[in-house]
Amino acid sequence: MTRPAIKSWYRIRAARKTAEILIYEEIGAWGVTAKQFIDELAALGEMESLSVRINSPGGDVFDAMAIHNALQRQTGKVVVHIDGLCASAATVVAMAGDETRMAENGQYMIHEPWSVAGGSSDDLQRSADLLDSVAGQIVDMYARKTGMDAESIREMMREETWMTAQQALEFGFIDAIDENLRIAAKAHDLSRFKHAPTEPTMSETKESADIPVSDSPPAAPPAEVPSNEDDRPLEPVAIARLCATAQEHGLTPVLLASPHTEAQVSARLAQARAIRQICAVAKLPERAAGLIASGHDENSAKLALWDALVARDQSTPAIDSARPDPIPAGLPVDQRCEAEWNRSPELRAEFGTLAVYQSFARAEESGRIKLYGGKP
Repeated sequence: MTRPAIKSWYRIRAARKTAEILIYEEIGAWGVTAKQFIDELAALGEMESLSVRINSPGGDVFDAMAIHNALQRQTGKVVVHIDGLCASAATVVAMAGDETRMAENGQYMIHEPWSVAGGSSDDLQRSADLLDSVAGQIVDMYARKTGMDAESIREMMREETWMTAQQALEFGFIDAIDENLRIAAKAHDLSRFKHAPTEPTMSETKESADIPVSDSPPAAPPAEVPSNEDDRPLEPVAIARLCATAQEHGLTPVLLASPHTEAQVSARLAQARAIRQICAVAKLPERAAGLIASGHDENSAKLALWDALVARDQSTPAIDSARPDPIPAGLPVDQRCEAEWNRSPELRAEFGTLAVYQSFARAEESGRIKLYGGKP
């Protein structure tokens, strides 16, 4: 199977107090987090200018907000160039620019944030409240940039609004159109969006195929695209959706740590179901999640469960089923009581302490207590 050569959704190049940042994939993909981006950006030190080039369908909104905040902390001028597609969470990054420019054949899209959630009704309500809070923050960003009122922006987000460069300029989302800049269309999976354009609006001619970059530093090469559609790694949101449907939420972070095709995800989910069945038969269902997350297959899971059962049996004390020896006759009353006390849970429950039982036995033996068919 052919896999993409690029394992990150961003590239940072720096020289002579200037830096160029390319975000040409889905933010948060390939297991690469915003923290890694921010750490790499911070390692550059203070830059006089930063050029952020975007061609992204979006991604993790919290990563995008972290990147937005990191770019805003820069003392140098930040210029955002939308080279093709700027959709969903990618627009949050674009909001960090002191100036935002867009290729004349680019596309800009805003919508309400969404997520894949699972759990109880309380869990789902908390997820909904979080999404509402995130949406409010994004509306505030858009309003500051465009000067539009919050309700108008919220309505555009509800409708999943796609804009050409000219429309984005008119609404105020960008500051200028690079009319002599035309970028070749890059394949993005837009199937999760409701109103994504069915026909590409970005030129795919040879004349427009070059990605413009500054003289310093050079841009990163484009990603190698697998020739077989079935070999394409799934988008993170698609992996999360499949895991949620299978109720294997614990498997989601494991699968997101590296690229997986749909066939690979389906195989891991089938393997997880088989391991859960094996654990249920072994009466060790609590072991299933750990075996699944650690990548066990059915055979290695059986071996691990066998070891657990053997260890449990060895740690269980053996039960002596032999009848105890009879208490010798003629023992002094206190010794006889102690022997009876050690053998009888009923006596311990009835009298509470050995001393009380011994006192009772001495009184009974001396004739001070007489029993008539029952307890005293």
